[in-house]
Amino acid sequence: MYKLSKLTLSALKKNRYAKVIALFSSIFVILFSVIYCNYSLRNNFLSSYRDSSIGLKSVLENSIIKKYHYLLIEKHHIKYKSFDYINQLIRLRAELLQSVSEVKNLSLILYDQNSRIMFSHFNTQDHDYEQLLTDDEIDRLLNNQEIFYTTGNKLVSIFPIFHEGDIKPSFFLKIIQNHNNSYVMVYSLFLTFVGLLLVILILIMLYLHFSNTQVLAKQHKTNIELQQMKEALEQENANKLKFFASVTHELRTPLNAIIGFAELIKNETLGSMDHSQYKEYADDIYNAGTHLLALINDVLDFSKAEASSLTVEKVKFNLNKIIDSCVNMLSPKLKETGISLKKEIPNKQLLVIADPKRMKQVIINLLSNSIKFTPKDGLIRMVIKENIEKNLLTIEFHDNGIGIMQQDIYKVMSVFGQADSGYRNEGTGIGLPLSKKLVELMGGTFDIKSEAKLGTTVTLNFFYEEQTCEDLIDF
Repeated sequence: MYKLSKLTLSALKKNRYAKVIALFSSIFVILFSVIYCNYSLRNNFLSSYRDSSIGLKSVLENSIIKKYHYLLIEKHHIKYKSFDYINQLIRLRAELLQSVSEVKNLSLILYDQNSRIMFSHFNTQDHDYEQLLTDDEIDRLLNNQEIFYTTGNKLVSIFPIFHEGDIKPSFFLKIIQNHNNSYVMVYSLFLTFVGLLLVILILIMLYLHFSNTQVLAKQHKTNIELQQMKEALEQENANKLKFFASVTHELRTPLNAIIGFAELIKNETLGSMDHSQYKEYADDIYNAGTHLLALINDVLDFSKAEASSLTVEKVKFNLNKIIDSCVNMLSPKLKETGISLKKEIPNKQLLVIADPKRMKQVIINLLSNSIKFTPKDGLIRMVIKENIEKNLLTIEFHDNGIGIMQQDIYKVMSVFGQADSGYRNEGTGIGLPLSKKLVELMGGTFDIKSEAKLGTTVTLNFFYEEQTCEDLIDF
């Protein structure tokens, strides 16, 4: 498990704080909305129903009660019981009922000065309110006070009704309004609003959660990439140290030979300068110097290739002569190791457009590499194929050596890497990557396939020309 960076931890903490703040803010908003809306709805309903009760009282008082005031006063109740009086009462009741018939959930009670019920119209649910006024209510009404109170889902309003010129009220009017249905409708809207708030809260929480998850996933991926880069850099540094140690060893061996043999000749250790052994020492010095120069040239060539400053020629030349020259140069090494080299080459002149000097360098590097990793009495095959349709010439190098594991191929193709085969080998390991660079600079392709304990195959592809001697370079 990879550790999270400080920057990521800071981002995660901020996300966590943001989630907590969003959660508590949403809860606070919802609670505040519930309390405020309940309070506001209640007050608005009470105010609305109070105003409607006052308005209804004014209408009844001015249009009906005052019109039939003479019928409602106590002396008329006592003195007049004529048919006309009864008709007037019936008309009064009819007009009262007609005035409130279109108002739903409404009940009316009209009291005289002694709190006796003179007229009533009840909603089916309001019969519990058909009762006399209390002494306290009568005292307040006689003092010209209007009474408003709520009980359950009902608003009760009681008004004093005055006749013109009277000091005391002649009647008392009680209006009972049921606001249950309106409450249900508004509370339904309110609950819908609260539900939307909850949905928004859930969406915010989900967004923050997935945002946090994405941060973790990205950081985990970044950590893996950084860890891989770190391991690759460490491996590259280790390969560099190994490469420099190998180069140092390769440089020191011929230098020691040069210095040692030169010292023997200089001091005339074996006698005078005409001694025959000195010629053999001179040959050894020459060979060591040649090997040293070739090694230094390989390193310099690869450095130039990496810096894109290495130039190659592209001329037409006879590949057969290059191959024969390379095989002749490596024949002593082949005889020494007992390795057989089998050439499978078309029996005709092969003309290639490339750099003959670099082509020779590539072939020697690849054959030397095969000889180095092929056991005694092994076999190396060099196969050349023509593809006339694609105008390509393919050169393949097959050996039955120790091979390379698939996961180690990238190492041998790196200038600083060599596969851990457990096989003791000489050289710097620069031959394969340098050969690949040279082939690509000459316009060809380089491919390597290998399997541990079965051998390696290297395939080169170049453009070639039909058999013609025009512009042919003799090499």
